[in-house]
Amino acid sequence: MQIHPELEESARVSGFGWLSTVGRITLPLVLPAIISSWVMVYSIYISELSMVLPLYTANTRTLSILSFDTWAVGEFSQVASLSLLQLVLGAGVMWLITALTRQRHATAV
Repeated sequence: MQIHPELEESARVSGFGWLSTVGRITLPLVLPAIISSWVMVYSIYISELSMVLPLYTANTRTLSILSFDTWAVGEFSQVASLSLLQLVLGAGVMWLITALTRQRHATAV
């Protein structure tokens, strides 16, 4: 909605097709918003328990289910370890996305 239609019109006047217009004009403008929204969704749902709880089976245990199960048993040191692992995984993904987007931004400038 925020990308002005004149950008797409100018690409079509220049001879680009629909796919080229999306790939060379629309996608580079929308990509930072897509990446940041996926990172935000990832950071929220990495520790989500209420949504995963009714869906898990013995073969599909997520990290949040494993943390909850070990907490229910009373293995608090293991819960702390799992929480630290979850923090490191989340921070690693955030760092990777930041590094990739900085590299992309540096090559574009």
